Amino acid sequence: MDLITTPAFIFCLCTVVCIVLCHAIWRWRENRNNERVTPGFKLLRGPGESLQRQIAAIDDKLFSWLLNILGLPLIMLASTAGAYLLSGKTAFDGFVAILIQYVLPLVFIWTLYSTIHLLRLLSKRRNLYLGYFGERIVSESLDSLRAKGACVFHDVPVSAEQGRVNIDHVVICPAGVFAIETKTRRKGPVREGRADGKIIYDGAQLAYPWGEDTFGISRAANNALWLEKTIAKTGIPNVPAHAILTFPGWRVELTDSAANSAVRVLTPAQIPLHLETLPPKLAANQIKQLAQHIETLCRDVEF
Repeated sequence: MDLITTPAFIFCLCTVVCIVLCHAIWRWRENRNNERVTPGFKLLRGPGESLQRQIAAIDDKLFSWLLNILGLPLIMLASTAGAYLLSGKTAFDGFVAILIQYVLPLVFIWTLYSTIHLLRLLSKRRNLYLGYFGERIVSESLDSLRAKGACVFHDVPVSAEQGRVNIDHVVICPAGVFAIETKTRRKGPVREGRADGKIIYDGAQLAYPWGEDTFGISRAANNALWLEKTIAKTGIPNVPAHAILTFPGWRVELTDSAANSAVRVLTPAQIPLHLETLPPKLAANQIKQLAQHIETLCRDVEF
């Protein structure tokens, strides 16, 4: 049988051409710079903006890897067939022997490597989406504060020593300025004597049903410290920033020693109630001035 006339070879060749063209067109469309809105038109960051961008980047990688998984074996198959034909051999049995001895082991190794890489990307995407969903939950809980004179910002970018990070939520209201750190954690095993879905905070560490750690406490404190330094640039003196750590989907129990902690741990639903009970410290014009400063940091989302 003439190899070049076999339906399998023709199908593989056409598939390879289609995959290469699709990948090239997709890359070309992604890299075009002429599809932009009017320069200077930027939106405020939404809840989980940084996480959403990371998820979009992973989606691009997943698409590219899927094309590679499909395309490379077919390219190897077509290349082997082409080399076999150029050598002057047309026997189909010899071509199959080469595939079994050389091409299929390489295809297996490549597919295994790509599958492991894809699973890691999918696991990372799953964790990022969990964090993104948690920030959406907190943002909805904070929306009620707007009707009471508060200004709420999300994903405020921070330039810190450890690199480019962000404050998940910033609330500027009559009670003061608050930096809110959201940590979304999955529930795990429950030890004897512990309640499922409840976190106990003693001011120094967080006790989960399976154990204790300080996950998020230092980050919340550092965010508040940075926010306090940046609002000092507005010229309004003595405006401290308060740190709040929140865990969507969890119940929170505070011990007596947590009352004087620099970091307050609350559920998303408790945050508006807590802020409303605090005495007013900022006037309306101060809230407006501080909000304008934070807005300049957050208005950087463009097409």
